[in-house]
Amino acid sequence: PEIDGTGVAGGAQASYNFMSILGPRWFAGVEADIGALRIRAQMPDWFDQTSLFTENTSWYGTARVRVGTTTGPALLYLTGGAAWVHTSVGFTPIAGVAPFAQLLSRTGTGWTFGGGTEVALDARWSAKIESFYIDTGHSISQFAPPSAFGADFKDRFTVVRAGLNYQLGVP
Repeated sequence: PEIDGTGVAGGAQASYNFMSILGPRWFAGVEADIGALRIRAQMPDWFDQTSLFTENTSWYGTARVRVGTTTGPALLYLTGGAAWVHTSVGFTPIAGVAPFAQLLSRTGTGWTFGGGTEVALDARWSAKIESFYIDTGHSISQFAPPSAFGADFKDRFTVVRAGLNYQLGVP
């Protein structure tokens, strides 16, 4: 079984595009971002009905390249690179039943890939919408001895976001 959750994301980014480096309608660029990623997910432990498998995220960051084409005011692009996500995974008690709560916190490192579009609103402002998949490996959480039970949490996320960008250095 998989633990699926939804949440909200928000943050800041910095990027730079090299226009016409690949031809008059193509561009390449770099982008980095960091933001809050608040996903909370739980499901019952199938071996012990007094606890829940729990996975929570707090933040994420990426460092990516972008490659795409321009259609006039819009950029269409693919993006990919490195990703980091901070998660807390483990077991939590169902209220008033189990006397324990074991959560393992870690910052996972992995990769991301996706795409999007960015549209110029005027000389300095643009709006964008993009989606990317993040895979930062897995976390293993286990009850303290004498229990032999544990769980392997695969840290994979799909982020869909919209943004408003202000471009510095535009004359």
